[in-house]
Amino acid sequence: MQTSSTAPATGNSTCTTCISMNEFNDHAGRYRTWHMNMPQPPTSASLQDSSACQKAAKEIERRAAPTRPGPMEVQVSIDTDNNRIPHEIAVAECLCRGCIINQREEHDYNSVPVQPPLMVLRKSRCPHNPDKYVFKTEFILITVACTCVVPDV
Repeated sequence: MQTSSTAPATGNSTCTTCISMNEFNDHAGRYRTWHMNMPQPPTSASLQDSSACQKAAKEIERRAAPTRPGPMEVQVSIDTDNNRIPHEIAVAECLCRGCIINQREEHDYNSVPVQPPLMVLRKSRCPHNPDKYVFKTEFILITVACTCVVPDV
């Protein structure tokens, strides 16, 4: 996950007013209502061993997948940060270096992550009053899927 810098020219904003935790929670609730009405992908069981790509290919074969290159199977984990709204974000990880074609991994294509920016709220302690907080919006890059591309020559 990557974080972009916060600058007004990029659409990121910083609130310089220190607010109480209750006020922060109110802002966070409005943010969730406005910005986070999107479904989260379900988490999958962890595929820790080196045959994760082969397991994904067999699962695709079991589901009678198409024979053309398509989106890759991913492993989903949850990134947690208590100083960020949302606190939990589902993050995908590509299981294969190549792409699964005809139920096997082909290295004529590369599997690459799809990383759209996601706006989040970040809280930090107020420098002049440790009982209050400052919040800012920032954009982070989250891997949401994998896709197949032709490798650069």
